[in-house]
Amino acid sequence: MVLSLGRLDYILANFEPNTNQLLDFCILETMALSTTTTGHIIHSMFEVLGITPPLSAYKYGLNLRQVVSRMIVQMVAKAYAAELWDRRTIWVMQDILYDYLMQTTRLDPVNVQSDIVAESQHSILFFVYELLAQDKERMFTLQLRAIKGGNREQVEAVLRPQTVPSLAEIQHTLGQRIEAGRYVELP
Repeated sequence: MVLSLGRLDYILANFEPNTNQLLDFCILETMALSTTTTGHIIHSMFEVLGITPPLSAYKYGLNLRQVVSRMIVQMVAKAYAAELWDRRTIWVMQDILYDYLMQTTRLDPVNVQSDIVAESQHSILFFVYELLAQDKERMFTLQLRAIKGGNREQVEAVLRPQTVPSLAEIQHTLGQRIEAGRYVELP
């Protein structure tokens, strides 16, 4: 569903099937990781298919910062809407992304026990999944690692950085780079 606050990935609705009367609903958002240096990923796929020779090194990785940046804007808008509607937003994500979000922001949700999720008063829930390899089949399964809860004010705190270097630290770093010639002169 597309609204002025952005696309809602899913809306989970509880309704009476005989009358189609809406009983309750919540927003369900899923976040996936994107990658850096996509050309190397495509090259590695062609390598596996036998189309191209292997590279000596691959430079792709997870683009966690970019995903968190996009996610924060969505989190604030959707948390505001959900609280205005007196409903919940549920975010489903892999543990790697959740851990990065916790390490780089001031978001501080609390643990929510799975057996009391329905009774929880948190307007935002994070369902954090771990990707587990199944060696025999070379397949992966998702396992629920944690459920965390919070509210819109906590989500808005994500916009404040975890730490900010002091002016002295920035000046020292800039001085080192200038001294080492690590700069570009503009005409």
